[in-house]
Amino acid sequence: MRMSRKTTLGCASGQVLIIVAATAIVLVAPSFGYAIDFIQGIDVYHGDGEVDWKTVKKNGIEFAFVKTTEGTNFVDKRFEANMKGASAAEVLIGPYHFCRIDNDKDGKKFENYDGSPFAPGSDRYDDAVAEAKAFLKVIMPYYQSGNYLPPVADVEGLPKFGDAKLEREFISNWMQVFSDEMQKGLGARPIIYTSKSGAKTRYTPEIADSHELWLAYWKKSGTESPPTQDDTPGWKPWLFWQWSATGSVDGVPGSGKHHDCDKDVFRGTQKELEALLIHRAS
Repeated sequence: MRMSRKTTLGCASGQVLIIVAATAIVLVAPSFGYAIDFIQGIDVYHGDGEVDWKTVKKNGIEFAFVKTTEGTNFVDKRFEANMKGASAAEVLIGPYHFCRIDNDKDGKKFENYDGSPFAPGSDRYDDAVAEAKAFLKVIMPYYQSGNYLPPVADVEGLPKFGDAKLEREFISNWMQVFSDEMQKGLGARPIIYTSKSGAKTRYTPEIADSHELWLAYWKKSGTESPPTQDDTPGWKPWLFWQWSATGSVDGVPGSGKHHDCDKDVFRGTQKELEALLIHRAS
């Protein structure tokens, strides 16, 4: 995933058991002591250009996440085309929201924080609710008419208070309010997309314990040496892993001077990936 409007977000050989019950996903994963065949995926946004999803599918991509919204008043201009194109090509697809935790719903930066809980009616509480509602407004028609991967909270637009502990409390409180609103509207909590360092420093145990992890951890060695539990000790084993932000996939024009494309994997079988699909009849 690459940041903002000019940029985005953006194992079959081991036994992995995924149990989906209502809104909870429980993962039991193996340690990685041998080569693993992952399910391959990508994530894209408008800057990646017009994706040829049929070609993407032919080249082994089974799933994708696409940028949907950012903050409270931005919808990615290629969101609809990507959702429809991927679905038509039988690529499993899910939406992601770029969280603007650094500013309120009117775009004003959060410049300080005293560590107190987010009270309903406060600017920070209202911002988290407003962003969740903006995301839900765009994605609910899809979940009401088809089957899609769980939504994602792309946590990159972060506040800067000059105090890591306060920033951790603020981000976690904001994410809890956002997640509660998603749970209320869709019946599912978002997967959290964050970096290795972010997973270690930006979230309370309560957030880590109640959300699935999409880990951004880029490795030049490719997928041969996956992240282990020691890399993100506060979390359950990662569900998705973004292993490169500089890959290329036939069918994706890409962004940047090298036409890069974000590449991801799912730690499970195709059947287990399909079990994550959500449908909420209207």
